Order: sequence, then C-alpha cells, then structure tokens
Amino acid sequence: MIDAGNGGSIVNAGSPTGLTMSGAGWSAYSSSKASVMGLTRVMAADLAKYGIRVNSIVPGSITTPLTKVLHDDPVIRPQLEAMHPIGRLGLPEDMAGIAVFLASDESKFATGSLFFVDGGISVR
Repeated sequence: MIDAGNGGSIVNAGSPTGLTMSGAGWSAYSSSKASVMGLTRVMAADLAKYGIRVNSIVPGSITTPLTKVLHDDPVIRPQLEAMHPIGRLGLPEDMAGIAVFLASDESKFATGSLFFVDGGISVR
C-alpha cells in the first residue's frame, strides 16, 4: 500500500475479550485480540502520512467455526446470549456493513478507532 502510493484502508478484527473479563479462561486469544487493538492504533499513527487508515472492528460473540462448540452447548449458549444486551449472538453478516464502511471512502476521516459491533457486550 505504501509503495502503490494510493492510500487505502486496513480493517483489523479485535474482540471485547481483549478489554473485558468476558475472555476469562481464554488467555492467549484475549491477549492476542488486545494486541490487535493496540496495533491498530499504532499502525494508524504510523501510516496516516501515507494516506492509509487503520481501524478495528470489535465484534461480540459471532457464530463461526471457532465458536460453534460453544454456541452448540445447551448450557453455554444461554450464558453467552445473556452477555449481549441485544439478546442474541451475532452472525457473520452482522459484521459486513461495518467492514464495507471502514474499507470504503465513506469512512475517510476514521482512523485509529475501535468500532464495537458487539450486541452491547461492552456496555456492561
């Protein structure tokens, strides 16, 4: 992107587990997501002079192959749903709109930001 000289947008994926106790027991995952969020901010500062924006989406619990075992568990699923004030788990398509927005010029003044699309998990 730097060599091309056309600017651009980088969209990282964080997790509320990197900021809250919702990731207890997932030390490696949670610390890596906290690192992604810190890296987002540092990269934004370093790359701004090249017209490159860097932001991070911070999703709640999204139904993916990684979370399938948790979401299929009849005990754990209701606990996860209860953590989300919106009352449900997220779907991959719940992330699509924010990802497209951040990748597009519609967000050309946004950089170094963490965009929480987490069903409200971070407001608790």
